[in-house]
Amino acid sequence: MNERPTRRKIVLSVTSDLVSDYRVHRTALTLQQKCGMEVVVVGRKLRTSPPLSPRPYAVCRLSLPAEKGFLFYAGYNIVLFLYLMFNRFDLLWANDLDTLPANYLAAKLKRKKLIVDYHELFTGVPELTGRDKVRRIWQWFERSMLPAADVFFTVNQSIAAYYQKLYGLKAEVLRNVPYRPGEVPEVVLPWLGGDKKVIIYQGVVNVGRGLEKVIRAMSYLENAVFVIVGDGDVMDSVVALVKELKVEERVFFTGRVPFETLPSYLKKAHLGISLEEKMGESYFYALPNKLFAYIQAELPVLVSDFPEMKAIVEGYDIGRTTLENDPQRLAGLLDGMLRDVNEYERWKRNLKKAARELCWENEEQKLIDRMQGLVAKDWP
Repeated sequence: MNERPTRRKIVLSVTSDLVSDYRVHRTALTLQQKCGMEVVVVGRKLRTSPPLSPRPYAVCRLSLPAEKGFLFYAGYNIVLFLYLMFNRFDLLWANDLDTLPANYLAAKLKRKKLIVDYHELFTGVPELTGRDKVRRIWQWFERSMLPAADVFFTVNQSIAAYYQKLYGLKAEVLRNVPYRPGEVPEVVLPWLGGDKKVIIYQGVVNVGRGLEKVIRAMSYLENAVFVIVGDGDVMDSVVALVKELKVEERVFFTGRVPFETLPSYLKKAHLGISLEEKMGESYFYALPNKLFAYIQAELPVLVSDFPEMKAIVEGYDIGRTTLENDPQRLAGLLDGMLRDVNEYERWKRNLKKAARELCWENEEQKLIDRMQGLVAKDWP
C-alpha cells in the first residue's frame, strides 16, 4: 500500500518577480521551516529582473512575452495553470486576485486545498479607476472563485471587514510585518554627507503614492534630501518632474533593491514616508509593508491620515499623519518633524516597543497554527 509522503507540497504563486517581494518570502520560510512543508514559489521573470539571491525553497520564474495589461494576466494564468496541472502538489497558495483563476481551476480539478492571500483590495486599486469594464471582469473572477478558498488571509481588519460585508466571507488577518533585522551591513550611499537629513520612500513607484507632492515640497527644503528606493510604472514622469523643478541635488533614486539589503538603506534615513492618495478603496484601507519596514528600522514616519495607518502611527506614537497637498505647507511639516528634537526622540523611544511587537516572529504564529490545523484535518 502506497503511503502519502510526510512532507506536504505547497505551491505559492505571485505575479511579482520575487526580487523585493518580502511577504511571499516570509510566508515561504514559515511554511517550510516551521510547518514542515515542501515549498515551491512561482513568480515571473521580467526582461529587467536581476538574478535572485539564493533561497532555501524551490523557485520558478515564468517568462512571458507580455509584461503588463490583459495579455500578461491572461498569459500568466494560462502558463501557471499548465505548470500546476503537470506538477504534484497538496495545497495551493494564491497571492492576490491576479493569480486566483489558475489556482482555483487547478485546485478544483485536482481536488486540493486552496489558500488565498490578499495583500491589497485588488478591485479598488487606482489602476482600475475609470476602467469599469476591466474592474467588472476582475470582480466576476473574485465573486465566482474567492468563496471556494479553504483559507482566506488578508493584511488588515478593514479589508477583512470589506469582504465580510461584500461576500459574507471570513478573512483571517495576517499583517505584512517583517522579521526583526539582524546586523545591518554598511552600504556606501552617495547622498549622505554634511548635515542634511534623509527622507526616504521605499516601495513601488506607481500612481497615487504621493511621491510628486514630496518632490515639489523639496523645493522648499534646504536641509534635507529625498531618496526613492524602488521602481514602477510612473518612474519616468517622476524623474522628469525632478528635472523640471531642478531639484536633482535634493532627490535621489536607487532603483529597486533586494529586501535583504533594504534595512541598510533605511538605517541611514531620518524619516520614512507613506503618503498614499485617496485614489480608490485599496489605498484608503492600505496598511503598507513599507510602514512596518520603517518601524523595524526605528524610523519616525509621516503617513496618510487613513484608518489603518493612522491606528498604528497614533497608537504607538511614532510620527504624524497628514492629508496635506500644498508643497510649501508639506515642506513645513517635514521640516518641523526633523527639527523638533524632543518630539523626534520620543518617537524614537516608542519605535523600540513598536519594533518588538510588530514583527514576523510574532505574526507568523497565526500562520503556523492555521496551517497545522488545516493539514491535521486532512492528514492526521
